[in-house]
Amino acid sequence: MVAAVSLLIAIALVFGISAALHPYVKCEACDGKGKHFGGVFGYAHRPCHRCSGTGQRQRLTAAIIGKGKRIVSTSKIQPWTSSFKDK
Repeated sequence: MVAAVSLLIAIALVFGISAALHPYVKCEACDGKGKHFGGVFGYAHRPCHRCSGTGQRQRLTAAIIGKGKRIVSTSKIQPWTSSFKDK
C-alpha cells in the first residue's frame, strides 16, 4: 500500500515537472501549422480558431499548475455590423 502511494506521488511529480518545462503541445485542430486550408480551394487558408494561428495549445497539466499562458482565440470573423457605429 505504501509502495503504491509513493509510486503515484512520483508519477505526479514527474508529470508536474514535465508540464513546468514544456507547457505547450501541438494543436490537434491544425496539426501544429497554425492555419486551416480550404476544402474547395486548397491554396486558400485562414488562421486556426483553436490556437489563434500559433500552432500550440496549453497542456492540461500546465494549466492546473499555472505554467504557460493560455492562448485565447482572436481569429474568429466578426459580424459586419460590429465595425459600423450608429450615427
